Amino acid sequence: MLQHFRTIRKTSETDIPNVLMMYEHSRKIMRSNGNFTQWTNGYPNEDALRKDVAKGVSYIIEEEGMAIGTFAFIVGAEPTYEYITEGQWPDTPSCYGTIHRIACRDGVHGIMRSCLDWCFSQQNCIRIDTHADNAIMLHILEKEQFQYCGIIFVADGTPRKAFQKGPK
Repeated sequence: MLQHFRTIRKTSETDIPNVLMMYEHSRKIMRSNGNFTQWTNGYPNEDALRKDVAKGVSYIIEEEGMAIGTFAFIVGAEPTYEYITEGQWPDTPSCYGTIHRIACRDGVHGIMRSCLDWCFSQQNCIRIDTHADNAIMLHILEKEQFQYCGIIFVADGTPRKAFQKGPK
C-alpha cells in the first residue's frame, strides 16, 4: 500500500476559501451524525479564520500539495478553560496547547491523527473541547485516551465537554 505523507504548515490568506469549504463540509458531517447544535449561525466564519491566520494559530494539513485539513492550535492559557464545572483539570501545567476548529475536505480521513501527532510534537500537554452531541469527536478522544475533565463554557455561553491528554 502506498503511504501518503502529510505536512503541516501555517494557513495563508490564499488558503481561506479552502478552509471555509472544509468548515462547511465538517458542518454537514456533524448534521448527518445528529449534531445540530455545534458550529451554528455560520461559525466558524471567515472573520474568525482571518483572526486565527493573523495570530499565526491556524494550520493546514497537506497531502501531495493539496490542503486536506485544517485546525487552530493555540499554545498558552485558554480563557474559556479557567472555569470548569462537574470535574476539574488533572493539573495546571505551566503551558499547554489547545486544539480548536478542526475540519477536513470531503472524502479525507485521519485528519485528527495527523493533527494530534503534530500538536504533541510541539507541546506535551493538549486540551480540547467538544459539544456533547459530537459523537465522532467524542469517540476519537476516547480512542486517543484523552481524559474527560468536566464542562467548560465557550464565549457564547454554551457548554462543552473538556478533555486533556498529558503532560507526558
